[in-house]
Amino acid sequence: MTSASYQDIRIYPSADYSYRNVEKKYSMNAGVSFSAEYDYTSIGGNIGYTKISKDNNREFSVKGMAFFDTWKVILPIELRNNPSDNEANHLDTKPRTSYNLGFTLSQVINKNFQIALLADVGYQEGLLATKFNRVYFDDLSVNSEKLPSTRFKIPVGLRANYFVTDRIVMRTFYRYYYDNWGINSHTFSFEPSIKLTAFSSVSLPYRFYAQSEAKYFKPIYQHQENTEYYTSDYDLSKFSSNMIGLGYHLTDSDKGIFNIKRIHSLELRYGYYTRNNGLNSHIITLALQFK
Repeated sequence: MTSASYQDIRIYPSADYSYRNVEKKYSMNAGVSFSAEYDYTSIGGNIGYTKISKDNNREFSVKGMAFFDTWKVILPIELRNNPSDNEANHLDTKPRTSYNLGFTLSQVINKNFQIALLADVGYQEGLLATKFNRVYFDDLSVNSEKLPSTRFKIPVGLRANYFVTDRIVMRTFYRYYYDNWGINSHTFSFEPSIKLTAFSSVSLPYRFYAQSEAKYFKPIYQHQENTEYYTSDYDLSKFSSNMIGLGYHLTDSDKGIFNIKRIHSLELRYGYYTRNNGLNSHIITLALQFK
């Protein structure tokens, strides 16, 4: 009841347009988006280009995105009249701009095997700290989180899908991530999918993630007050996580899903997520597609 977002509504419309030239084997797309919450407004845009080889076995795509955000600075209640936090006192709102350029190269090796190489370059500037996060220093004083105003990110990944049999597909993915805040991470996932009928399948997804600690992170009461940047957000700490789940997917048949012809597909997924720093969660997702 005391949270900055104890009551909130998010609105996020978007519009996209795509054009495809079948003869020259290329496509283009562009889009805009908007998102608004109680303390946050974002305007985004994206543009992309995809080229397909003559034999349809290779595809290269590039996509650029930009987001222009403004969010209200909300300090912890005991710090709202703290003159030492000049960054938050002079302006009620702060901007944040994010840019991302992504590349994907996919190749069909044979009828059973397909791979894709993925690379991104990301850059952010503006207020990147979460100002309502508290940091308690070694002298028992407290202030709001303070982080650099720029961040540079480079993730690269490899995706491989292999048809073991006509009914079994193995999907694998690996990603390495680097940023100039000192975080390096590794993500590995695999998801065997078993086709039960022509219209249904089950999957067993697993995901492992491990990251290093940001150079600005320390736990409670370990920061010194004269430090330039500081955070105790455990999302920026060193940790590893695992998630395992079960999924069921049902596609359209002549009668439709549940005999409702307008429902094109149904997917139900369950996941159990655990971190080595004490966070555990259960995730249930239901997705319906209508036509």
